Amino acid sequence: MSLLVLIPFVVLPAIGLLFAIRTGIFVATSTRTTAQIVGYETIRPLPGSEDTASRQVPIVTFADERGKMQRVTLSDGRPDRASSEDDDLIEIRYRRGDPRRARVADWKTLWLVPLLFLVPAAGITAYVAAMLVWDLVVRQVGAAAAH
Repeated sequence: MSLLVLIPFVVLPAIGLLFAIRTGIFVATSTRTTAQIVGYETIRPLPGSEDTASRQVPIVTFADERGKMQRVTLSDGRPDRASSEDDDLIEIRYRRGDPRRARVADWKTLWLVPLLFLVPAAGITAYVAAMLVWDLVVRQVGAAAAH
């Protein structure tokens, strides 16, 4: 059996599971708060990079768990919709005691990467399981018809 077979059944789910555990721990141990967008920083691609598009990431201010005002440039882009009617407000999460590493608190930012690894692996596993069951049923029917 080729070791390449292990990629969809072991490697991809393991990577997805590690990302999911990491995200779950972050969500469980982080503080959620509302931040106000006060500006944007343009991130340009590195020279020589194939990516030619710049992207803008929000600069936000918020009060941390001690009430101290923080000003942070998020590494993630803006979520699809803000949590309130005011477009300048977004929900963020940060580790207690480390507000400088805040992240946008929407499901895509937090859970998309784990799902990108887990869903295809689960689909491939379900397909292979269905084929094995089908083969078993066909053999059983064939054996019954032979008698």
